[in-house]
Amino acid sequence: MAAVIRPHVLNLRPLPKAAIKAFEEAVVQLAMIGRNLNQLARRVNAEKVVATPRREDLALFLKTCTTMVGNLKAVQEAN
Repeated sequence: MAAVIRPHVLNLRPLPKAAIKAFEEAVVQLAMIGRNLNQLARRVNAEKVVATPRREDLALFLKTCTTMVGNLKAVQEAN
């Protein structure tokens, strides 16, 4: 919401739709990561055992974070 209000308040040009979409995607990805970490924390607390993540889980986590960083860098460079 702040990205929409910012241009009007500061008399700036509006953010491009691609920039807004990249930020929205980043928020979705962060929410997914947060949910997964919350599930892991609940499991550890319930079982009192720390299970190591599978290789595929770590690869997916890394891919998500890398994509998110790439999206945010692209938006930053565009603006």
